[in-house]
Amino acid sequence: MKLFLGLFLIASVSWSLAEETNLTVLERLENIFKTYDFSVRPSYDLDVPDKVTVTAHILSMPEIDSVKQELVLNLYFRQAWKDPRLATNDSVLILPSEFWSKIWQPDTFFVNELSAEEHVVTTPNSFVKIYRDGRVHKSDRYTLRISCPMDFRYFPFDEQTCELPIESYGHSASSIDYHWEKNVSSVTVGKFSHVEFKILGSRLFRETITLQTG
Repeated sequence: MKLFLGLFLIASVSWSLAEETNLTVLERLENIFKTYDFSVRPSYDLDVPDKVTVTAHILSMPEIDSVKQELVLNLYFRQAWKDPRLATNDSVLILPSEFWSKIWQPDTFFVNELSAEEHVVTTPNSFVKIYRDGRVHKSDRYTLRISCPMDFRYFPFDEQTCELPIESYGHSASSIDYHWEKNVSSVTVGKFSHVEFKILGSRLFRETITLQTG
C-alpha cells in the first residue's frame, strides 16, 4: 500500500549580553506593548489582508490506523507574517515566552484534527523570532491525530491520500491570506518508513472556498 499526504491551505540564534543590555531589550519591548493591541491584526487599518506564509517538516508518522482511518503526524509547523508595530533595532530578536500572548497571531487551525499535542520537554518546543522590519517567524512542534478516509478496493495496489487542510478559524480570506512560503518545497518529509505503507511524499494545494455563516 502507498500513501500520499496532501496538504491544503485555504484562502537558532545565540548571544551573550550584559545585564544592562538585557534590561534595555526588555524595556524596549515593554514600551512597544504599552500601545500595542494584540486583538487587531497588523494591516487592519489599511483594509488589506495580512499575508501568512506556511512551511512544515514532517518528522515522522508513528501511526497509520487503516481500521479507524486515522493518521498520526509529528511535525514542525512554521508561520510567518509582517507586523510593523513590532519593528525593532535588533537584527533579530527571539521573543521571550512571557510576551508570546501579547502579540497578534493568526488563528490557524487544522480542519480535520482529532487531537493534538504541543511538545514541552524539556521546554516548550516553540519559538517566536522578530526581525528588524517587523517580520515575525513562529515555529511549533506538534503531534497531530487527523482523520484520513481510505479506499481499499484496489488492495494491495491501493494508493491513499491523507489531507491536512489548514485555514483561519475566524477570519475570511479578506483578512488573512495564506500562502505556501516556498511553493513545492514548503513541506518536507523526513526519512522514515512504515510497516504497512510506503510513504510517497506530499502534494501542496491552495484554494479559496465559500462557507455559510450565521
